[in-house]
Amino acid sequence: MPKRLKKELIKLTAKDRLHQLAVPVIGLTGGIATGKSTASKILQSFNLSIICADQLVKKVYQTEQTRNYLEENLPSVINGQKIDFAKLRLIAFNHPQTLQKLEDAIYPQMGRQFRLEYQAINTPPLIIYDVPLLFEKGLTPLFDLTICIYTTYQQQLERLMERDSISKQQAEQMLARQDRIEKKCQLADYAIDNGRDPAELRPQLEELFSQITEDC
Repeated sequence: MPKRLKKELIKLTAKDRLHQLAVPVIGLTGGIATGKSTASKILQSFNLSIICADQLVKKVYQTEQTRNYLEENLPSVINGQKIDFAKLRLIAFNHPQTLQKLEDAIYPQMGRQFRLEYQAINTPPLIIYDVPLLFEKGLTPLFDLTICIYTTYQQQLERLMERDSISKQQAEQMLARQDRIEKKCQLADYAIDNGRDPAELRPQLEELFSQITEDC
């Protein structure tokens, strides 16, 4: 059965909410390699509607507008008909000004992709937006609630090195692009510890959503 956010937890009206949505929006965030994507998949299994910022970005990269930008400004990342994302990440993280210009080209297109994704969902009573840079981009006031998935910094570092097969220095550089996870936890309405046994993540999420949602 679909779930809705409890009335006492709805903070915003449509005019103040992310993309002026008529339904409450929960922001799901975390740091690199804290397990946010895993949490998102678990929440989908609870019959909750999820929109993922990373998936929206991938769709933006397929637009003609983005393709033209890359061909003009970063032609070395175009390999035939494909974008070499490994090379793009390397350039972006090593050249902050390039990264900023890339984000300036990408992010204005996110709103349209978000609305398309939302329209494809059949009148959900609640949306969870999985967005890594929620706090860094100053988006907090646009959400009814925020949830942060966290681990220790050392766990992030080790998981990132293993996941992406990169050096400690490269992992540290990537983590430096985001706020420290401790800060994100302080800013969030709720924080979920994913630094223990992976099997403990699901029951923590079940417990939290039993507290903040109810059947429609």
